[in-house]
Amino acid sequence: MLNQLNIQIISCLIFLMAMGSCNNMKAVQSDEYIKIGNGGGFTGIETIYTVYKNGQIEQNGKIMNKLKSSDVNQIFNNIETLKLNSIEWNKPGNLYKFIEYSINGQVHKKTWDSNSTEINEKLNLFYDHVNYLVQKSIK
Repeated sequence: MLNQLNIQIISCLIFLMAMGSCNNMKAVQSDEYIKIGNGGGFTGIETIYTVYKNGQIEQNGKIMNKLKSSDVNQIFNNIETLKLNSIEWNKPGNLYKFIEYSINGQVHKKTWDSNSTEINEKLNLFYDHVNYLVQKSIK
């Protein structure tokens, strides 16, 4: 039979194991997000950053850091300011960039050849701004 001390030790071990597994759990995310990414070329590898409405930045399923709420609000407002919803752009090349965002349950994706001169500059402006904030935050 287990005595009181053994029960306490087992309880503590179970508690510690449960706490340790919490570090690997992803935080609950909002349905609204913005993804920016690039890829292609010989390897076809993509680099994708996801910024959630709560400010968390994710890369390959791993939470990297968090943006300030003012930066997140600005990014989401820029979608409307730049009228990105009215831009239809799916012209990938060998090397490409993309923007994908989900707002109010609707997903929008724009893809373009990163070496092309034929590009809607609003897409590059938005991409570069989000990328700047992400890179600044994760360094």
